[in-house]
Amino acid sequence: MKLLTLFLAVFSSFYTNAQQTFTTSGNKILDPCGNDFVMKGVNYSLADDWNFPANLNNGKELSAQIMLANPNAVRIQWFADYGQPTRPALTIASLDSVISRFARANIVSVLELHDFTQIHTDTTGFNNDIVGWWISEPVLQLIEKHRKNIIVNIANEYGPTKWISNDINPNYDAEIITWTKHYKSVIAQLRNAGIKVPLMIDAPQYGMDYETAINVGTQFNNADPLNSIIMSCHAYWNEPAATLSSRVHALSIQSVPFVFGEVGNVD
Repeated sequence: MKLLTLFLAVFSSFYTNAQQTFTTSGNKILDPCGNDFVMKGVNYSLADDWNFPANLNNGKELSAQIMLANPNAVRIQWFADYGQPTRPALTIASLDSVISRFARANIVSVLELHDFTQIHTDTTGFNNDIVGWWISEPVLQLIEKHRKNIIVNIANEYGPTKWISNDINPNYDAEIITWTKHYKSVIAQLRNAGIKVPLMIDAPQYGMDYETAINVGTQFNNADPLNSIIMSCHAYWNEPAATLSSRVHALSIQSVPFVFGEVGNVD
């Protein structure tokens, strides 16, 4: 009887672990088995592919080429509302097919919404459109289905910008305070809706304001009941190599994980 009890306990523990999502611990990202996960991947402009989803199963869809590069993660561009009625429809079923294809290749999907890239401070619209999409029932079902191989990148580059028409934005600091408070509310809304996977948040200033990201990373993680926040910077920095090296080091020693969601393709 003791051996049977021990077997059942071990089996139960194994089964529970098998159901886990990605998580974070300090400044590390952990896979569902608890191993360190260093994200190495590509960005995939899926929504801007006007041949999608018709090309999904004809062997010409870009995910097949991406898999040849052997990444462990792909950041997938998506829209709550693409805003182009002449393009092929974007459906959750088609998105599910792409995420499933990557999952079969052991590639993590970092799903991000692109709608508010150029909208920096509209918190009401953000709650209606971005949060509303994430917590809609079809999307919640999609995330739950792929919970072991998906990360939610809430919104691409949403946040205040330091420059307005080549002039310094005098309200930037005040807008950062509002942005920080808003994202704490967004974290609560997504968790209350039942989303358990890690939440990735882009830095403001088109993802480039790493200093603000450092300042708020711990605040966001503390606001998350699951303490599973990943901060993302977009490294379009025109700086000397020594400066960039120092910046990368500063990001690497923070108390939450930092990733480069996008990087420039030229020196």
